[in-house]
Amino acid sequence: MQIEDLLKKYDGFVFDLDGTLVDSMPLHLAGWEYAANIFGFRYDATWFYNLGGVPRRKIANLLSEQQHLNLEEDALT
Repeated sequence: MQIEDLLKKYDGFVFDLDGTLVDSMPLHLAGWEYAANIFGFRYDATWFYNLGGVPRRKIANLLSEQQHLNLEEDALT
């Protein structure tokens, strides 16, 4: 079977290049720093960097627990 025939089975392909060709971490860090200024939590770039790949809602919950805050998850994320 030709490769062209195999590819016809698919409508498209998704490539996850984050961390290989694109480094979006600086944008994530800037976003969390911005949120910290608005919502009043302590921002620690190293802490956030180490949470790379963790879903933002889980990060919001971790922030609330660790900093003893009642952050509204939906508003924060």
